[in-house]
Amino acid sequence: MFKFAFAGHRLVAMLGLCVLAAMGAAPTQDFVGRAAAQTGATGLEAVPDLSGRWVRRGQFPSTYEIPQDPSLRPGPLVNTITGENQGLVWVADHTNALLKPWVAEYLRLRGEAELITVGTIAHNLCWPSGVPQAINLRENVTFLQEENLVTILYQRDHMVRRVYLNEEHPDNLTPSWYGHSVGHYEGDTLVIDTIGMNANTGTDRFNTPHTEQLHVVERYRVIEDGEACEALRVTIRVEDPGAFNMVWYAQATYRRNQNGFEEIVCMENNRDVVTGRDYPGPVDYSPDF
Repeated sequence: MFKFAFAGHRLVAMLGLCVLAAMGAAPTQDFVGRAAAQTGATGLEAVPDLSGRWVRRGQFPSTYEIPQDPSLRPGPLVNTITGENQGLVWVADHTNALLKPWVAEYLRLRGEAELITVGTIAHNLCWPSGVPQAINLRENVTFLQEENLVTILYQRDHMVRRVYLNEEHPDNLTPSWYGHSVGHYEGDTLVIDTIGMNANTGTDRFNTPHTEQLHVVERYRVIEDGEACEALRVTIRVEDPGAFNMVWYAQATYRRNQNGFEEIVCMENNRDVVTGRDYPGPVDYSPDF
C-alpha cells in the first residue's frame, strides 16, 4: 500500500503574501486525494506535490547553478565571459579537469567560434534538448503525478518525458533523445534516474557533448524561500565515462508561475534575437512511401 501525503494549495506569508495557485491537473489531483485519504496526513511528510506550473528563476535561468551543498563537487562548467555579454556569449573553460580530451577540444573550438558569432544549442534548432539540458529551458514545466508514473510536460515545443515509478531500466535500450527514466520517492524528494540517451544533445548551455554512456540522476524537492515563497529545487548528478573524467553536479531552482502554458512552435519565426538570423530546423528527407 502506498502511504503518500501531499500539501494542498495554500497561501504562504513570507516577505508578504504569495498566492501559490497551482494548475489543477486531473491525474495529480486524483492521486493527491487518494493518497491523503489513505494516510490521513497533511503537509510534505511523504511525497511532494509538484503540481502546477514552474519556471526557472535567477539572473541566468538558461544555465545551471552551483550546488549549495559543498559535498556536491565538482560543479558544472561556468561561463568565462563576464560583464555586459555574460548572458549573451557562452564560453566554457575547456581546461577544466573533468573533461575528456575530445570534449575539451570541442569546447575550445566552440568557444573561439562563440566569440565571433553566437553559437546554437539543440533547442535553438528545434531539436529536443535531452537530459539534463531540458532543465535549462526557460519556459513553463509541469509535473503530472500518478501512482506509477510521473509525466513531465515542457512548454517548449510541447516536449514530454515519462518517468516510470518503482521500476528497473530494461536491458538493451535503443538510444533516444530523452532516454529511459525510472523514479521513486525518498521522503519529500522525487528521484529520477535516466539512461539510454543518444549523443545528439549537449549537457549544458555550452553544448558540452556526451556519449551514449550518459547517466543522469535528478532530485526534485519543494522548498520554502524568501524570494519565490515556494520554490522547486533540483540537484543533478551527471556521469559519462566516455566524456567526463569524473562525476559532476549541478543545481537549478524553479519558482511557481501563474501564467498558463502557451503554444510554442519552434519552426515558426525561429530567429536569433541578437543577430536577427533565422535558425535552420530539422528536415526529414526520407520518402513518405
